[in-house]
Amino acid sequence: MSAVAEELSFIVEIDGLPYVAIDWLERRIYRAEVRMKRWRQEARRMANRTDREGQALYLAYLGHYLQSSYRAEKWKRCLVFTRKAIVERQMKARIAFGQLLHSRRIVAGMTKQILAGFAGISDKTIGNIERADFPPTRHTLESIIAVSDLNISWDDVSPFLLDDNPEDGRKNKPRKSGISRIVKAKIVSIFLAETPTG
Repeated sequence: MSAVAEELSFIVEIDGLPYVAIDWLERRIYRAEVRMKRWRQEARRMANRTDREGQALYLAYLGHYLQSSYRAEKWKRCLVFTRKAIVERQMKARIAFGQLLHSRRIVAGMTKQILAGFAGISDKTIGNIERADFPPTRHTLESIIAVSDLNISWDDVSPFLLDDNPEDGRKNKPRKSGISRIVKAKIVSIFLAETPTG
């Protein structure tokens, strides 16, 4: 890999502007903080020495500590800017998808409650998505896309909706295999309704 390509491998483009990738920044911050801790320990070890060599080592270690702390703070500021840009990009994608869902729901002649029944999610969730109050999970998107009357496909879903949101901690991971809570509750209610009492 060339030096230029290696240098640019940590640059990400968000809304046409270059930002430093979050994972690269997190590695740099961790490395700078580890070095900072190490240099601080070495400086403390040399702090009590009174000879000329000990004092020179103390000042050198203290200088390395300050350089590492400066780097860590610099990378933390870059991380804040990158996270803010990602959150703004995701907010734009949420607003666009919410408007699309609202317009398609109205065209299909559905209320939030009817759509929620078809999708197997709550009407409050539908309202939250239409107002862009929170990022929808992959499962919620799959449920909405499964409603054929809406004519929404994965092509209509911005890939930024599926990105990691650095503020809420969710990763939009694929659902675990197995039966969902809603399906389990329906099965139990059907089973209890069919079971004779007495």
